Amino acid sequence: MSNDHIVSSFDTDLSRLDNMIAEMGGLAESQLARSVEALCKKDVKAAERIVPADKRIDELEKEIYDFTVKLIALRQPMAADLRIVISAIKISSVIERIGDYAKNISKRTVVLKNGPSLLGPLKTVSRMGDLVQNMINHALDAYIERDAEKAADVRARDREVD
Repeated sequence: MSNDHIVSSFDTDLSRLDNMIAEMGGLAESQLARSVEALCKKDVKAAERIVPADKRIDELEKEIYDFTVKLIALRQPMAADLRIVISAIKISSVIERIGDYAKNISKRTVVLKNGPSLLGPLKTVSRMGDLVQNMINHALDAYIERDAEKAADVRARDREVD
């Protein structure tokens, strides 16, 4: 990120916001991968560890929201800077939902552990999980790098997951 601001601490604030989004996204990406793996392997113990780990993602969403509100109130960002801050709020909400999906997959793993073999559908779920994990990674990169083309590419790949 270029240091274009008169108040360099604003650049520090934006960098901190990026780091918070990256941490939150990394946690959600990891939890999703682990929940899909636990489901495919019917690993109940692994699935049970994922459910409480969602709390950290929830905490980060609140921290990001509080930080962005403070940033808007104190720095009064305009134009592109305001779009970055507002985007962070929206992105953190989506990441939080990914964490909830990972938690729900883990809960289903516990329910399905004694059920019939679902080898075919689980292969599809595993492939879908890989695709989504890759999309999350690229979406976070697009945000951090402020790369609209990379974001558009992620959006286009959503059709394959659908």
